[in-house]
Amino acid sequence: MLQNSSKEEQIPEVVDNAVTPLAWASEVPRRSKLAEPVKVTLKPGAKPVRQKQYPIKWEARKGLEELITKFLEYGLLVECESEYSTPILPVRKSGGKEYRLVQDLRAVNQIVQDIHPVVAKPYTLLTSLKEEHKWFTVLDLKDAFFCIPLDTESQSIFAFEWESPATGRKMQLTWTVLPQGFKNSPTLFGNQLAKELEMWKKQNQGEGILLQYVDDILTAAGSKETCFEMTISLLNFLGQGGYRVSRNKAQIGKEAVIYLGFEISQGQRQLGNERKEAICQIPEPNSPKELRAFLGMVGWCRLWILNYGLYAKPLYEALKESKDQYLTWTPECHKSFKELKKALTMAPALGLPDLTKPVELFLHERQHLALGVLAQRLGSWKQPVGYFSKQLDTKILPRNWNMIACSTIEQVYSSRLDLKDEPLKDPDLELFTDGSSFVQEGRRMAGYAVVTTDEILESGTLPANTSAQKAELVVLKQALRMAEGKRVNIQMDSKYAFGVIHAHGAIWKERGLLSAQGSPTRHKEEVLQLLQDVQKPKEVAVMHCKAHQFGQTAIDWQIKLQRRLQDKVSLH
Repeated sequence: MLQNSSKEEQIPEVVDNAVTPLAWASEVPRRSKLAEPVKVTLKPGAKPVRQKQYPIKWEARKGLEELITKFLEYGLLVECESEYSTPILPVRKSGGKEYRLVQDLRAVNQIVQDIHPVVAKPYTLLTSLKEEHKWFTVLDLKDAFFCIPLDTESQSIFAFEWESPATGRKMQLTWTVLPQGFKNSPTLFGNQLAKELEMWKKQNQGEGILLQYVDDILTAAGSKETCFEMTISLLNFLGQGGYRVSRNKAQIGKEAVIYLGFEISQGQRQLGNERKEAICQIPEPNSPKELRAFLGMVGWCRLWILNYGLYAKPLYEALKESKDQYLTWTPECHKSFKELKKALTMAPALGLPDLTKPVELFLHERQHLALGVLAQRLGSWKQPVGYFSKQLDTKILPRNWNMIACSTIEQVYSSRLDLKDEPLKDPDLELFTDGSSFVQEGRRMAGYAVVTTDEILESGTLPANTSAQKAELVVLKQALRMAEGKRVNIQMDSKYAFGVIHAHGAIWKERGLLSAQGSPTRHKEEVLQLLQDVQKPKEVAVMHCKAHQFGQTAIDWQIKLQRRLQDKVSLH
């Protein structure tokens, strides 16, 4: 069991002595040195939000005064005159007399354009951890959203009314940074931090790994020394970049840590005790709203609960019958409620899934529920990596269900529904593409070509820093544009571009341009443009052929032309 340790125990001396003081949180807030001011886009036809301020007791206003004065002093808040106004409320911190400033931005969130959230799911994120990762560090950024500035034109949207308890003066204040409670703050901050952490990753390509979930960072390594080295480097990078790390919450160089409510150790993840205790202390619900809250919390832990669907079924049925009015709490509901809590306290440690190894699914059915255990071999025994349950559909499937399922999969996971990987008969165009990046006489060069069996239709050079993969995407885009409105066959020797256009590109777009590990995909602009350009031909087939194999086929002539073209590009 993990326990909170003292300040001195949390920060090893070897780390503390090597880290800039700028990395640690203090009363003085800081801002990212690379973040551009955020512009907030409103929905079409949106009107200013004007809501009355809730009455606040004098004692609570007095408690907020010191905090607001500090925010004004450091420039996080400024006085303003705005047609917008949303209420604030004081929330007393647990175990003390201090208050937290909370702003009710629900009305503002309704008129602001949504940003597609690209935050990775914790389950997906943790699959990046491997069996060899034994030592961990967890860092929590302090007041993370305050590190990102707001554009001056967008600041007035978040205005609120404040009355000083000392002078009785009323005024309007607004934020100059991303506020808490704004629906897009987590995504905006997470994206900015991810961009900056990419720079750190390029400078620290060792045996360790870094995971980021909004403002929570985990590093993992195979040895304690490497873990310390990564931690020191990362803390200095964050401090010099304008971020602050909570010293009291830091878990540095440990064999077991708490991350996102999970207890992480070598090859395992299990629910943290705080999360389990919080759920087990919830009393029996008296309303549909309270039951939904309980199911939401316990449902987040369902991966650890064997036969979760059986336990929760009576509760979901009671919620469905209530129709948001009155909750009928039956003896069966009482039993299910108790069984879920008991199962939660007995939740086992699950193995971290290794995506390079086969998985086995053990499945059975009870009470119209599919119940399963997903396992992977660890030595001579099978280790559970997750428990799953799903309500089976009571409706009879149509006879053509297989065709419907395949069609749906194609729509979701293909860049174009009718895209072929075998040649079209009698096409209008037969194109061959090549993009390359190579070093000659110490100089990096890049170029591309679109050819037929007997001529070069288009060729050109690309910026010297263009990678081979990017060049392959560029030339494929050019070929698709040349074939607009026509039936075309396109041959290429790039497995990467072939995979992007046939599968990966659409999947990445569905995930918000994130890889399976939760990190941003490369060449995002080229991938998005490729997904648009593939729609331009009337019909299109994109095939892959092996490079540098000679014979008497059209592909062989294309390869010869490509080689001549590379010689031509290298002369520029």
